[in-house]
Amino acid sequence: MQPELYAQYDWAGRSITYHRPQIRDFFGYREDTVQDAEDVTDWLCTHELFHGHDFEYLVDTVYRRFREMKIVPPTPDRIERLIKTSIRTYEGQFFQATLEKLPVASLAKLDALVDRIAFLDDEDLEGARSFDVILVRRK
Repeated sequence: MQPELYAQYDWAGRSITYHRPQIRDFFGYREDTVQDAEDVTDWLCTHELFHGHDFEYLVDTVYRRFREMKIVPPTPDRIERLIKTSIRTYEGQFFQATLEKLPVASLAKLDALVDRIAFLDDEDLEGARSFDVILVRRK
C-alpha cells in the first residue's frame, strides 16, 4: 500500500466508522467496557501505585495495560479520570489499612492532639513552624 493513500483517507467520515470494527477484529482487539476500567483501576491499585504517583508514568502504564489486554483504550480524558480514581482508591485503602493498624491508645492521643489544634485561633498559628511550637503555646 502506498503511504500517500493514508493522507487521502476520510478519517472523519462514514468509511472509518465502517472500517474501525474490521481493523479491531483483524488485530484481535475489542472496545473497552466499564468493567475493563474497573479492572484496570484494581490492577493499578494492586500492582503499580505503591511505586509512586507520577502521572505521565501512570498514563503510559495504563495504555500498556490496555494493549496487553487487547482492548482499545478509552479517550485521554477517560484515561485521566481512571488514573485519578485509582489514586483516590489506593490512598483510601492505604489510609484505612494504616488506621486499622494503629493501637487504640495512639488513636486517643491523635484525637487529643487534633482537639487541641482545633481550638487554636489564627493568631496562635501565625509564625508557628511545627506542631511542637503550637503545643507549647497552648500550655
